[in-house]
Amino acid sequence: MKLKKIAGLLAVILAISIISVMSADSKGKISVYGGGLTAEIAGEEIALSLEPFMFREEIYLPIDDILPTTGVFMGWDSATSEIVCQVDGDEYRVQAYNSTIKVNGKEKIMNLYPVTVSGVTCIGEKLIREISKYAVVPKDAVKAEYKEFLFTGGSNEWDNNGKIEKMKKAPFKYGGDVYVSADDVLPKMGYNLGWQDDISALVCIKEGYVDYIISQRNNIWINENQYLFNSPSLVFDNILYISGSMIEKMENAKVYANGEMDVFFKRDLLETTVVGDAHRLPGNSVAYSGGVTVVDGVGMEMLSVPSTSAANYASVVNEIAKAVPSVQVFNIAVPTAAEFYAPSRMKVDQTSGIKKIYAGLDKNVVPINAVKALYEHADEHIYFRTDHHWTQRGAYWVYREF
Repeated sequence: MKLKKIAGLLAVILAISIISVMSADSKGKISVYGGGLTAEIAGEEIALSLEPFMFREEIYLPIDDILPTTGVFMGWDSATSEIVCQVDGDEYRVQAYNSTIKVNGKEKIMNLYPVTVSGVTCIGEKLIREISKYAVVPKDAVKAEYKEFLFTGGSNEWDNNGKIEKMKKAPFKYGGDVYVSADDVLPKMGYNLGWQDDISALVCIKEGYVDYIISQRNNIWINENQYLFNSPSLVFDNILYISGSMIEKMENAKVYANGEMDVFFKRDLLETTVVGDAHRLPGNSVAYSGGVTVVDGVGMEMLSVPSTSAANYASVVNEIAKAVPSVQVFNIAVPTAAEFYAPSRMKVDQTSGIKKIYAGLDKNVVPINAVKALYEHADEHIYFRTDHHWTQRGAYWVYREF
């Protein structure tokens, strides 16, 4: 009987100790339910804009839903992009994806950082406790939904939410976004892949849900919901490449691009392009009219491209590319009919001028070799006979090259 009394007394002492620790270190608790859109704070139910989720062993909750309910006054500093939290005379400043917070102006490093999911900023349980002094207590299992993926320029290895994986081709940039092979990365994220011919889509199946990535289009379907993106999926050598933005939406994750990445497209600087004399006119009849030279009944502009003009032109294109960093800029410098058909004694060599233009373009601008495409079809009706403009056929062959 004495042993039972001692055991009971110890249990009471232990319970009192736990309550004392909780009361000394915490104002209360936030009860969280997995898979739901509610939580309980001090017994009061509150609505959540996002389901609670796990990220690296911490429970994350929407900051705007949780902190005000615990007595924290929240604001926004647009100058520093910081969320300002004030409570009990203390000020806390936090930023998305920054593990360093400011407490009354002094920096403090946390284990993790706030993340943004579907436009909602969420913070982990340790940061919630740091600011509000409320402890987060799970009532049932909370799903591990948030992930991070890191792709590094020039490397075939990538960080799959903390696990290093390999892929066949290194990532590249297009339209300001990182692109990777769908076949390389999606199976490592748990997807079974297939193909649906009638809609030209990659079928991605995971946990009973089906997503569709439309080939070379900027729309994908996720669980019967359509989403549009700034740039499309891309196909090279029968390989489908998808953007980091698409992965973020499919996986409810954050994609990081680290290091300098090359533009995947071939940058043809015309270094091996030579225009021969196979299609030149004899020049038996030459006349001039309004800036157009008429040779044997064919109108053409006898233009040249001086070095200064080439440099100025390239500079303008580069400035355009800098002004729109989220857009892939291409440059197609097109020769006039004179480049292929002017008599040998009247050669203008526009190809050399175009080479100078392309040599002056920044690496993020993709030049297109229109000279080669046109010369290979110069025996066709690629320019109008009445002036210097190309025909629909000429435009088509350059389009094919593009």
